[in-house]
Amino acid sequence: MEIPAKTYNEKFESFLKILESDDRFDNVCKNFLESICSALYVNAATVTVSGYENSEPLSYELIADTHKYTVFAFDKEFNRNRYNAMKKALMQTGIHVADKAHPNGDVEEISLRGVVYPCSLTCAVKDTNKYVAYFNLLSSDPERVWSPEEIQLASRLTYILSGMLHTRRAAEHAESTTRTLTDVMDNMNSYVLAVAQDSGEIVFASKSFEQYLGKLVGKKESDVFSKTWCELPAHKEGLLFGGDYYSEIMNKWFNVSEKLIKWHDGRTIRLCTLNDISEKINYERVIEKQVFYDNLTGIPNRLSLDKSIQGIIESDENSTVMLIDLDNFKNINDSYGHNNGDRLLKEIGKFFEDFAQKNKKLSVFRFGSDEFVVLLRDQDQTEIDEICKIIHDKFNTEWQIANSTCYCTCSMGVAKFPKLDDTVNTVLKRIDLAISYAKKQGKNCTINYNETIGRILSRQIELERLMHKDITNGFAHFTAYYQPIFSSSEKKLVGCEALMRWNPPEFGQVSPAEFIPMAERLGYINLLGENIIRIAGRQCKKWADAGLDLRMNINLSVGQIIEPDFLDKIDTLFDETGAPPDKICFEVTESLAIHDMEKMKELLKHITDKGVKIALDDFGTGYSSLNCIKEMPLNTIKIDKSFIDDIAKNPDTAVFVKMIVNLSHDLHIAVCAEGVEEQVQFDILRDLETDVIQGYYFGRPMPSDKFEEKFLSEKLQSVK
Repeated sequence: MEIPAKTYNEKFESFLKILESDDRFDNVCKNFLESICSALYVNAATVTVSGYENSEPLSYELIADTHKYTVFAFDKEFNRNRYNAMKKALMQTGIHVADKAHPNGDVEEISLRGVVYPCSLTCAVKDTNKYVAYFNLLSSDPERVWSPEEIQLASRLTYILSGMLHTRRAAEHAESTTRTLTDVMDNMNSYVLAVAQDSGEIVFASKSFEQYLGKLVGKKESDVFSKTWCELPAHKEGLLFGGDYYSEIMNKWFNVSEKLIKWHDGRTIRLCTLNDISEKINYERVIEKQVFYDNLTGIPNRLSLDKSIQGIIESDENSTVMLIDLDNFKNINDSYGHNNGDRLLKEIGKFFEDFAQKNKKLSVFRFGSDEFVVLLRDQDQTEIDEICKIIHDKFNTEWQIANSTCYCTCSMGVAKFPKLDDTVNTVLKRIDLAISYAKKQGKNCTINYNETIGRILSRQIELERLMHKDITNGFAHFTAYYQPIFSSSEKKLVGCEALMRWNPPEFGQVSPAEFIPMAERLGYINLLGENIIRIAGRQCKKWADAGLDLRMNINLSVGQIIEPDFLDKIDTLFDETGAPPDKICFEVTESLAIHDMEKMKELLKHITDKGVKIALDDFGTGYSSLNCIKEMPLNTIKIDKSFIDDIAKNPDTAVFVKMIVNLSHDLHIAVCAEGVEEQVQFDILRDLETDVIQGYYFGRPMPSDKFEEKFLSEKLQSVK
């Protein structure tokens, strides 16, 4: 290469600047990489001697004027097919390409549209350790000799070209990688955001983000997201952190995760990935509603109540809980049907829900089938009493269901909490005890829990537990006591009444007035009745076998008599105990009269046909006493203790008793006076010709061994 005018170094530096700075040459390199076979760069001298036009294939506008020298680059190293295609394309423009070009600078002859360049300097251009092109210096001077400096220049230019190709390839690779990454992130279900750690500038946002929020790249994260989120975890200044977020603008829930990474330009980036969890959140809310809300009324349920009470206990917030129990709701279901019963529950639920909306310190819950709970926070007793009054006033008015009206009052139990060591169970137990006490007081009232009520009802609950335990364990701690019955004329022992007694070790002897109603409430009364027949029947047989002429009175409840298999059970018990029927007297009450009288007469006749006697207990306390005397196959009438208590003080009572005695005797029915405790009472009743006497005057109920010791020891001794 000839170096006219300028020194080698100046020419070299000038040429390098042209190659490194001119965008057009950079475009040539770009095209060369994109389509190897069409890559070409020529200078002005080549155009001058070859006649190239800018519009012709493989020719480009020139960027350097090196006078009579030509520079061009072409492919050879990728594969033979590409090389041949390149060669063919060049030869169609008049360029002759020698096949014997070498990467070590060998001279080859090249012709360009008939112009022969016998002297060329060829240098290989490398990229990623492969020869991708050749760099040629051509001269038409056949005597041209390339000096070491010119070869060095060509080598340096080749190095520059290699560097530019490598840089371009790296840039293309980075750009391609970025495009690929962008395509991947744009097609992900997640929303992706890249934020510069130091400046807060958004450097990347997936299209899924921008379709809602517009162009984000270049904006500050805090400016974009400070008004985007409605529900945030702990955060500040609108920045995204890990957690669940709700965007009102996007109407979506997101779970955000973040990670610090290095960006392609070296900056530290917070890469935030937002996964759309709207479907999951909505599903969880559906499940939560099913779990924590009542399906019928739509208000929070028992589980929600437990959660709320636990929260109040943990916060130690002064609160009040009210249990509202609908009185006689079963009657409404029975009268109007369960569908209409459900409609009433919905109406009541709506009333409580509307009530809660008006009082922000009040929460309502459905506690059970016919029970609701109201939670009050931070309200004094006056406010509590007022709320109770509002509720009672509402329930004392009529409810509209099934095109008709009904009345449904309520009982309320109220308790304050939390107290020391309170739990959800202890709080609920207090209102349950209070509501139980309210029911005992006649319903349609409010009972505020206190320790006295707590002790009474706690005892009741424990007794109920023990009764269940003892009955299921073979009637453990249940036994029979016997109270003597004497003839009034001779003061002779003629029999006794078997009475059930219960003596659990935890409480000692429990009064029948307490455990009999409990057994009725728990549904155990018939089982206890069968058990007393079994015990007394065996005792009766023992005494009969000893030759004692004693009648055993045993109580029969109405529940036992109306059982479908009552007669079969009686027959079985007689067979099991061996008791002689003529020594047994079953005591019944006037409550039989409210049932089918004909059916009752038939059942009792079946018993009396066996020789069993029937006594009418508590005579005079019911509304159909005379009708019972007339209709039932009775052997004895037992005048209730309430008539005996004042017989010595009230002459009218004596007249009444005399009337009963005369009537009974006219009907061939014996008369027994119960509850006789004093000598004066005994004397009056004997004078009124009462047949037999029972009461403390002769003896209290006692165990069989004590009874034998006191009344039968001589007779039993004589038998022996």
